[in-house]
Amino acid sequence: MKLNHISKSVIGLVRSANEDFIGDFTTKDKLRVFVVCDGMGGHVGGAKASQTAVNSISEYFNGNPNGIVQVALKEAIEFANIQIYGQAQTNPSLTGMGTTCVVLAEKEGLLYLAHVGDSRCYILSENKLCRITKDHSYVQTLVDKGEISDAEMESHPRKNELTKALGIADSVEVEVVSDPIKAKKVDKFLLCSDGLTGLVTDKIIAKTIRDNSDLNLCVNKLIKLAEEVGGHDNISADLIEVVESEHKASSFVSKNNSSINQTQTQDGITKKESSFIYNKIFLLSMILLIVIGGLYYFGFQSEINDTKNQPPKVEVKKEEYIKLTFENYIDSMNISGFHEDFMNKVQNSPKLKENNFARDFQIFFFSEEDREIPIYEYREIFGRSTKWNKNNDKRSKEDYLKILIKDSILVNHSIGSKNIEETLESNDQDIIFSEKQQKELDEIARQNTEEKKRKEEEQLKAFEEKKNDSISKVEKEIKKNIKKKEKLEKNNKNNEPSKNENKKSESENEDKDKDKKESKKKNDK
Repeated sequence: MKLNHISKSVIGLVRSANEDFIGDFTTKDKLRVFVVCDGMGGHVGGAKASQTAVNSISEYFNGNPNGIVQVALKEAIEFANIQIYGQAQTNPSLTGMGTTCVVLAEKEGLLYLAHVGDSRCYILSENKLCRITKDHSYVQTLVDKGEISDAEMESHPRKNELTKALGIADSVEVEVVSDPIKAKKVDKFLLCSDGLTGLVTDKIIAKTIRDNSDLNLCVNKLIKLAEEVGGHDNISADLIEVVESEHKASSFVSKNNSSINQTQTQDGITKKESSFIYNKIFLLSMILLIVIGGLYYFGFQSEINDTKNQPPKVEVKKEEYIKLTFENYIDSMNISGFHEDFMNKVQNSPKLKENNFARDFQIFFFSEEDREIPIYEYREIFGRSTKWNKNNDKRSKEDYLKILIKDSILVNHSIGSKNIEETLESNDQDIIFSEKQQKELDEIARQNTEEKKRKEEEQLKAFEEKKNDSISKVEKEIKKNIKKKEKLEKNNKNNEPSKNENKKSESENEDKDKDKKESKKKNDK
């Protein structure tokens, strides 16, 4: 399968910064990935969250991803979620940030899809536009229950409330399309943020894509349409065209809302509109009867139950801190007064259900080392003195104490100690480090790796030297024995002539003695 695409993200006409972020990349396993994210939580936090999501998904896939693409998509988005959540917990200025995320991936002719939030993915096939994601939003739950129509979603006062998003909790439920999508040649996919879909209807989006074959021209046209009707949000779109495909027919599951009718997202025909209006009037009449009956039997209990049964609103700001800086205390050097004021501030905070204070839950930000430290380490470093010593004390007006509140209850938010090398060796700790701490951890890990490698090389070198020494000794011993043997053989050869001469001499002497004896016998006769 061959794909072409054009992506573009603009700030819009109202916002002061672009909190959307778009990414696409190809992994070492030739998986093509397209990502669109819509950040939230302020222009700094929102932009940070969306960019972190795209970068984290890329990091996951370029590492050691799961071989099953659907599982890999889920794990990649979960990995992005914990990175965003971790940054928000360690940096107070990013508290409450989050992002939506929609990811489309292609491998070996099949397409895979996963998402969280209300950023969408569409497919244009056979000139008909279909949503293939369903928004994770409060208004979508109302549509699913039949309480409002799809057309009423964008005018609803709670249209911006999400039921799922990345970064607002330490875990997230990712929606993954279970079956791979098959797309034939000339099919087109659109990934986009709600800055487009909140202002431009599906019908107009479909017509724009059909009428503009040039991808770049089409994307620019879609963004211009959103800006022409207000452009009050960031607008992002990634249009992907299937240029080559082995599939003769497309296969996907449409997630269009039933109230849209085939006509609204596809052909623009309105022949079912009267039927829809009749069904809506009938449905409203039935609801009215049910409400009157409920009030008659149960008084206002039904209203209470209805409120309880409403889908939970995702509040971006689930956790918050109570904080007090040293700025107003450092000149007077009244440290005891500082601690007393902080304790009173916590105890009297309207954010708490009960007025209490947990001393060991405090966290100290030490600007000198640009890190947060637990209260027990703070006590070890500075002791329990009641005065600052300006000559020796490293505390400054930028330092502060803070304590974490979650669901109106004080929470013990653990921070890694200064000895982060011990933390690195403890694999079961659930700690999220600051950027500086992470760099220190990476440097320690690198040094440990180099030290381990150096020791292994030294051991190998020592072993080789020992082996070479042993071989050298054996060779010397062998040479020595050979020389000794050669010398012995040479000596043996040199001794053989003298033995022969001795034998000859003995023989001659024996002959002489024999002659003498015979001569003597003759004389005696």
